[in-house]
Amino acid sequence: MPSSQEIVQEALRRLSHDLSHPDFVRKHFNALLRQTFEKTLEVLEEYEEEVDRKVLKEAHFKLNSAQYRLLRDYFLSVSQSRKQRGGKDFELQVQALLEKAGIPFEAQPKKERVDLVLPNRSLWERDRARAVLVSLKRTLRERWRQVVDELYNLRCPNTYLLTAETSLPQNAVQEIFSRNIYLVVWDEVKRGFGNHKIFNMTELIERLCQIHMPMWDR
Repeated sequence: MPSSQEIVQEALRRLSHDLSHPDFVRKHFNALLRQTFEKTLEVLEEYEEEVDRKVLKEAHFKLNSAQYRLLRDYFLSVSQSRKQRGGKDFELQVQALLEKAGIPFEAQPKKERVDLVLPNRSLWERDRARAVLVSLKRTLRERWRQVVDELYNLRCPNTYLLTAETSLPQNAVQEIFSRNIYLVVWDEVKRGFGNHKIFNMTELIERLCQIHMPMWDR
């Protein structure tokens, strides 16, 4: 199987858009991220199907009990790998489009709860009031409380939790609010919420470009 980086890059190449203009990417960030999100899964499934066909061919479709257990374990492994890749793929999708949009960031080590520091860790260490922290969560169904608690403890006034979740658990939304963290969701998901601490993807890019980036040049 190709790496997550290779899968995401192939998904981007398959999009029918010219991503060489930062202003275009900024204006259409929500739609482009959504398309990349869906296209990445499509590309991944194509590679998975190719591998699955090879496995089934080698099994000759006539499985004894030992072969069945091996095949069962294989598909269980595929399912677990899909879950593990999902979060990493989402991080790479966001990073790729931020690069295309000309918005500087520094990706953090995997052990960090913060995925991106904007514009870089150097500014964060000098003046955290001007830096921006972004944590990326594909869903809000697992371990989100621990992530939110650790983000809150950093005491950064510009902390955003960006998620691809389409069904927001109300308890998660309330707890994120209570810790002064801005939740960022798809544009279409935001329409159901009026709270000022929920931003959609388009609003996030506008804030980064119009409010935060001018402060980074000071």
